Amino acid sequence: GATYERFTSAPRLAFLVSDCMAWPAADTPTIRNVQRELKTPILLIGSEFDTDAPFPWTKRMATALGMDDTVVRYAGGGHVLSGRSDLPCITRIIDAYLFDLTLPAPGTVCAAAPFGAP
Repeated sequence: GATYERFTSAPRLAFLVSDCMAWPAADTPTIRNVQRELKTPILLIGSEFDTDAPFPWTKRMATALGMDDTVVRYAGGGHVLSGRSDLPCITRIIDAYLFDLTLPAPGTVCAAAPFGAP
């Protein structure tokens, strides 16, 4: 009880927890291999140091979709990688995919620019 005194009373906390426990379990999202159903594969880009969507999640999504060969790893940080002038490698890959439907080679890695580089 002492841990939560700053936030709420013990009875209120118990009520809130029991309220949440009453919600039905969510359906598991269905993600399946779509590789054979698509004319153009899906491009997935993940950042190694993304706290909102860690790179292992990108790899798992790619595996679930059957797109293991279309993952680009950004060896840097940040959540939003598109449209950033400091990431020319990512911009080239996205532009080639969107405008020419060209995918990078499997295992492509874009490195972060050295600190202080233009």
